[in-house]
Parts: sequence; structure tokens; C-alpha cells
Amino acid sequence: MAAPLTAADVYAGQLYRLGHGYPLWDPNPPKGEPFIGDVGFISQGTFHRIFNALEPKDDGANKLAPVGHKPFSFATEFSKVKTVDAITQSVLPSRTMSHFSVKARVAESSEHVGAGFRFQCAGDQGAVLFMKKSANHEYVHESRAMVEYISRNLARWHEYIRDIVDVNVPKESLRFISGFHKTADWAVASYVSTGRLAEIELNTDFGVASAAFSVASGTMVAPVLEQRWGPPPRRAAGPEDDERNQCVFINYYKLKWRLGMFPRVMKAAAGYDELPRGPYSDADGGRASTGGASDTEEMDELETDRPSFQCWDPVDFVLDYILENAANVEVAIANDRDINKLCEQRKCEIPDDIPLFLETIKPQIAVTEDGRQSYTVP
Repeated sequence: MAAPLTAADVYAGQLYRLGHGYPLWDPNPPKGEPFIGDVGFISQGTFHRIFNALEPKDDGANKLAPVGHKPFSFATEFSKVKTVDAITQSVLPSRTMSHFSVKARVAESSEHVGAGFRFQCAGDQGAVLFMKKSANHEYVHESRAMVEYISRNLARWHEYIRDIVDVNVPKESLRFISGFHKTADWAVASYVSTGRLAEIELNTDFGVASAAFSVASGTMVAPVLEQRWGPPPRRAAGPEDDERNQCVFINYYKLKWRLGMFPRVMKAAAGYDELPRGPYSDADGGRASTGGASDTEEMDELETDRPSFQCWDPVDFVLDYILENAANVEVAIANDRDINKLCEQRKCEIPDDIPLFLETIKPQIAVTEDGRQSYTVP
């Protein structure tokens, strides 16, 4: 029997398809806000930083860096990009939810203020992110030198984290942060329902003692609704209250080794030769089909027999595809934006069934000169 769905996994699985990166169920991580170069893992829907690979060990905030740590440095500042107000929508619902405002108003600036929204649930699962202010995006361009640095050091970092820091996280669960979206105030919710008639209301004036989301009155089928909002109130108000330091999406790299890799938890039922031409082919203009396994079936499969640190992660599908189709490589490396680029080229939305999508389009796999590692080429 499949393990119960977690709110964090439903939230990540639903909002990842918006294309901004991996959605964090808790944008206010206990170890501090994520930065580019952070090495850590996701647990319970939040990112836990161990150390930053771009900073020296003698940096005050980097005391957990390994002994002998040699930080990575980019060749030029051109690699780093910051986009102010990258996300200006106040409400980001999953594709399974439609929303309409109730006495809502929006300020003239990029800051969002309103009285409330109502959402109609059109699927068995759904999620929504609300931000009172816009989100800024910082990221680094893809760098071959950075990828080589990560692949050269990650196994050693894992041994250090396991043996010295004493956190028994699998090496395939470690992430190297390459970007993020940050805002100021937020509320998140995800639901699982046995019906598709539920309605959810959002109170945008939520605070310490009041919930942000609630099941609308008169709803015939009540969904299982979980929510969070933040950040926690500070002891004293000040200029820092306006800082956008709450991380709602992250971008990252992951590696997976052929030996000791996790068992595949989801696989397309049909082989490539058995699939009809169309859903992701160029013949129909690149439009994606919404057919195939339902979200519930996918998430149920992903919960089966997974390690405690393992969470739903779209990058795992890319890593599995690489290792299954490049028989002679030892390790695969991928990042969360690989799927975005594949979909952009084919002018389709990020699909519900990512493994089937990869098996259908069969993206090219690039192998390094020594034949040890590989990655997808959109």
C-alpha cells in the first residue's frame, strides 16, 4: 500500500509545472535563506543548508564547510543574474485550480494587497502560492566549470556530511543551489480531494492568529487542506521587514551514480515504439497532451518505498533517463531547468507525466570526454 501523500510533495508536484523551479513548502528554512552555491538537502518541504561552496571556510556563516574546502569562483560576474520583480502575480495556483477574486484590489506598485480570493478545485490534487509582494529571481548561467566542480566534489561532500556533520542523507539527495526566487510575505496550501467540486477561500489579510486558507462555505466535497504562512513575526518592526528573504522556489543541480542508485519508482507503461505520434512531436505543433496517468496515480507511485530524505523531485526523472540510456557512464548530472528547456523548444507545457515525456522525445545525452558522466542536451 502506498504511503500517505505529504502536503509538501503535493505542493511541489503541482507548482513545479508553473516553470519557476522547485517550490518550497516552507520558504523560511530553519538554517537560513538559501543562496547560490549552497550545498544541502530538502526535508519536510524545506531546504537545509550545510555549507556554501562559493565561500571560504573561515567565513563566519560557513563554519560547517569541509576541512580543506576550496571554494568555486566564476570566471566573471557575467555568470550571475538578478531580475527584480521576476514574478509579479500575487496568486500562483496549480493548473488544477481556477480562481476568481472576491472584493480583491491590487496596489499601484508591485506590492499586492487584497481582501480575498476564491478557488474552484478542478482536480483531485492542487496547490496555490500567495505572495503579498513580488518575487525577485537570482540565478547563474550554466557553467561547464561549475558542473565539473560539483561532480568532482559531491561524493567527498557526502562523506563529510554523513561522517562528520552526522546527517545520514543519501548522496543522491544532495543539491547544489544555482538560483532562487525570494519574496517577503507568503501563504501556501495544498489539498487532496476525492471529488472535484470543492472551493477554497484565501484571506489575504492573514496574520499570526488567523489562517490564510479555508474551505468555502457550502462546499459539498471538503478537501483535505493543509497550509502554512509566514514569515514568523519579528520582535520589533524595522526596515528589514521589507526584505525579500523568503525563498519560494529554488534552482539546483543533482547527481546520481549508477551503483547504489535508488530503485525506479515510476516508469512509463509503454515503450517509445508503442506510443502514437503526437503528444510531444513536432507534427502537431508541439502541443502537449493532458492525457495519461492522473496526478494521484503519479504521486502515489512516487511515495512507495522511498528513503526518508527522498521527496518528489522532477530532476530524478532526468537522472534516471540518462542512466538508462547511456549504459557506459558512471554518473549523471542534471538541473531543474533541463525540463523547462525541453518544453520551451517543443512549445508545450511541463507535462504531468515527465518520464513518459522524456521517453517520447528522447533528448540527446552528452557524455564527457572521459566517459564518466553525462547530461541531457535540450
